[in-house]
Amino acid sequence: MALDLGYIEKEKCEALVNVFKNLSRMISNFIKFLKNSDLKGVKYKKPPAN
Repeated sequence: MALDLGYIEKEKCEALVNVFKNLSRMISNFIKFLKNSDLKGVKYKKPPAN
């Protein structure tokens, strides 16, 4: 949209698209890592048995 409205140049737009694609890939891989990890958040911890 910014490109269409003339706010940024085509080269800058393409560079930003590449940056965001890379960031998206990194976040996706991090989510996959967390799903397969033994590390769990507080909500998954079981209370100690007394």
